Amino acid sequence: MAFTIPNHADAFSAFQAEPDSVDFDILAAGYSGSGVISGCAVTAQSSPDMTVAVAAGVISVAGVRASVSGANATIGTADGTNPRIDLITINSSGAIATTAGTAAGVPELPSIPSVSIVIALVFVPASDTAISTAQIVDKRVFISNGGSGVLDNIIWNLGSDGDAALVLSSAIIAADAEVTNVIEGTSDHLATTANSLIISNVTNDGDILFLVSDGGNSKGLLHLDGTNGRVVIHGGDLLMSGAQKIYFYDIGGEYMSSDGSTLTITGATALTPTIGSTAWANATHTHAGSSTGGTIALSAATGTLTVGAGGTGATSLSNLITLGTHTTGNYAATVANATNGGTTISNSGSESAAITVALNFNDLTAAAINVAADSIPFLDADGNATRIESIADLATAMAGTNLTASSGQLVAAAGGGVPNPFFFA
Repeated sequence: MAFTIPNHADAFSAFQAEPDSVDFDILAAGYSGSGVISGCAVTAQSSPDMTVAVAAGVISVAGVRASVSGANATIGTADGTNPRIDLITINSSGAIATTAGTAAGVPELPSIPSVSIVIALVFVPASDTAISTAQIVDKRVFISNGGSGVLDNIIWNLGSDGDAALVLSSAIIAADAEVTNVIEGTSDHLATTANSLIISNVTNDGDILFLVSDGGNSKGLLHLDGTNGRVVIHGGDLLMSGAQKIYFYDIGGEYMSSDGSTLTITGATALTPTIGSTAWANATHTHAGSSTGGTIALSAATGTLTVGAGGTGATSLSNLITLGTHTTGNYAATVANATNGGTTISNSGSESAAITVALNFNDLTAAAINVAADSIPFLDADGNATRIESIADLATAMAGTNLTASSGQLVAAAGGGVPNPFFFA
């Protein structure tokens, strides 16, 4: 049952069938959100007396929700001459009370007490000594939960096709369980405890967007992407305040935290951050830097970082570079002796070698000298430099009195020249 005004034929008294201004006050209060959420039925005692039984329940008065414990409400002594009508009320603290009307030949309802709702009317005839069921009229106006939502397990659909759903589930929902018109298909979700709020977009690939107004400009801070199954923080920042942490599914206690200067990733089991295509197994990672760049410091890291990801591809710096394979440009891998080159090369072809080069005339190929055309090297005293000169020019430079040069040969003049060593006076 709920709010009732009985017909004359069904009423214990004709006065019960006559609408009163208080009836309209009760309805108006319910429209504004003050009424019964559950329970609170008023009934006669199994052995009728001057009390009525009020069942336990939940009410809301002016936005204040209150639980009601079941109890009896006492009806005052009946007038000896005239009838009256009493109100059974409950205030915002959940207290049950009886408000007696004024006995009269034509009784009227008393005013509703402040911060209270009416749950029943009790007709008290003159000289009455026991309240029967027929004397009680139900005046409960049932409202939604708290006057601003829906009751437990009632699906609130949005859209002409019920594309989105909101429900407060009083029961536990197991992981990956489906709920008709709320959780569909082969679902993938965590379990929820009893009395959990479920918000679901059941449109294929539909999104959910949370926005705030920042100085008159809407910003979508949180975007639940139905196409990719992602949570996107778009128009603002994700702020970890104080000692708060971001957990990664919390299986092994892995979380990310910050003390205001250092971002730390911690895990009871090994974490595996991935940079580029290479994963590092590491328990603690810290990053320090600015918006223009920074460094990543790894402690107890194992594994290697590929060259493509900015690393060396090795666990050691030893012998990382192979000349000609990892380098381009000109370089001398080895220095070798040239056949009949007149030099000797030592220590070539090893790292950190001290290479020596020495002259070795014995290595030169023997040949007949052409004094008219061949040249010889010499040290030029003018510039302290190694030069080359033809034998013919050398002979010319050596020529002098009674000695001429021709095609690299020295010739003595007639009547002069070099004395005969075998000449004896």
